Amino acid sequence: MKAPLVIVRAALIVPRHRAGSTLPSQYVRNASTAQRRRQRTTHYPAQNVQRYCTTVLNNANTDNHAGTTRTSTGTGTNDLNPFKWSDITDLFTDPHDPKGITNNYIPSDHPNLALFRRSTTTQDLYEEHKKYLTNNWNSPYDYLVHSKFGEEFGFEKELVRVVDDSGQDSSIWNNESNGLPQSPEGFRYQCNPSLSQASDYTIQNGLTYLKLVLNDFPYDVEAGIHHWCLWKIGGKCRTEGIIQEELQWALQELNSYQSDGVGCSSSLIVKQNEWTESVASSMDKLSTFYWVNPPHLQSMPEIHHAHILCTPTNGFSSPPPV
Repeated sequence: MKAPLVIVRAALIVPRHRAGSTLPSQYVRNASTAQRRRQRTTHYPAQNVQRYCTTVLNNANTDNHAGTTRTSTGTGTNDLNPFKWSDITDLFTDPHDPKGITNNYIPSDHPNLALFRRSTTTQDLYEEHKKYLTNNWNSPYDYLVHSKFGEEFGFEKELVRVVDDSGQDSSIWNNESNGLPQSPEGFRYQCNPSLSQASDYTIQNGLTYLKLVLNDFPYDVEAGIHHWCLWKIGGKCRTEGIIQEELQWALQELNSYQSDGVGCSSSLIVKQNEWTESVASSMDKLSTFYWVNPPHLQSMPEIHHAHILCTPTNGFSSPPPV
């Protein structure tokens, strides 16, 4: 089975390097962004949540195929209708911002972020994927860094012997058709350099690695809404998180994709202090909401990442400005 074609925009192909090596300056690209906007925490009244609960959560429609009532599974997912763009707007639009200036940025402390969920099918796939990681990789972070950043950023996978292989279940994800590498019995894959080594290397050398890709296990949203993730290694320090300039770059990349951007990804290596101030390009193609989940909602808390939901602006009154 052939792997799907992936179009890489703004990619910088860098030589393979180990932690502690020096990245030649000619491989470091400058990037531009808009002026950093002051972020403020807003208290959202209950009306929007009540409206959502009335129109979606309490609307236990009958499943057209199974003829059964949609109910919660009790596992954090359910068979409720996917989120519509109007649902997301009701939940996250700032009522104190009538001009819509900030309605595409969601503060991390927004209580409604906890309402996002995967569909039952996607959640089941995610649980199976976690089993695959347990059986074939040294840690979920080894897989994540190698699969998202890979050789383009100097990462390789290598086999390491495990002392106790009693936890490996060869019956799980044993079909090569899934396209994922299967480790031999008694071995696991690990990423070299590791996430920790790469973080130290980038911070010490004043670099930031960014990768923008579709979420492999997206939230349950209706067709036409795409869930992207912006992954980050490096920055000024390990606790820096995703900064506004990096989100701005991701939004501009999404707006530059042809069609809906599915099958595309974007990469960037930027040197610290080289983000330049510029006027933001208009988000004329997409309406967006973007945020960083609070720690208790993050499935991979040791690597900084942001979420972006976007949909074409056609059919909406006006896109949220950036």
